Amino acid sequence: MRQNGGVLNLSLSSLRTRDIVEQLKELQIEFGLLRDDGVERPLRCEKICKLRYAIFVPRSLAAFRRPSLKEALLQCPHAAISGDGQLMKKLRDLARKLGGDFVPELTYNTIPQCVAAVETGAFAAVIPMQTWKGSSASKHIVVEDAALTPLSRQIVVAWHPRTIEVMGAPAERMKSSLIKALKQASEAAGASCS
Repeated sequence: MRQNGGVLNLSLSSLRTRDIVEQLKELQIEFGLLRDDGVERPLRCEKICKLRYAIFVPRSLAAFRRPSLKEALLQCPHAAISGDGQLMKKLRDLARKLGGDFVPELTYNTIPQCVAAVETGAFAAVIPMQTWKGSSASKHIVVEDAALTPLSRQIVVAWHPRTIEVMGAPAERMKSSLIKALKQASEAAGASCS
């Protein structure tokens, strides 16, 4: 966020949680959207939504029936977020509990790329329920299971208190507007704020 003659300019970047936290702490960015467990002192935050995960399996991979959690996770080719982040560690732990290994065939940097891979009909993916478009739901089976609950994550907007002190009222207005807009969008997508 930068102020030019009374106009605020907002730019968006896709970063990993640790990068967001570092840039917030160093006052390189004003606001960040991240997992609540990634927020460190002296950062402040406000809850936006809770993401719930499910496995989205194209019907072409499901042999005309609803796959079990084990089948969906271990027997379908998968697209997944790249890296060894928290989500991948939890998926690998779950796969081991189910008696296998989670080794995705495709890795991407963003959730929308994983969604696109599922839409090809060739890959399943573990993605947030809220990211899925209802219009193509008939082409896919959504596998929900209590074993996926540990993947859920609370998403927050975070900021350094110094940002508000230095930038004053415009930063406070931007923070309030951002939080309000994100909560409205989350609710519209079916995400809970708990």
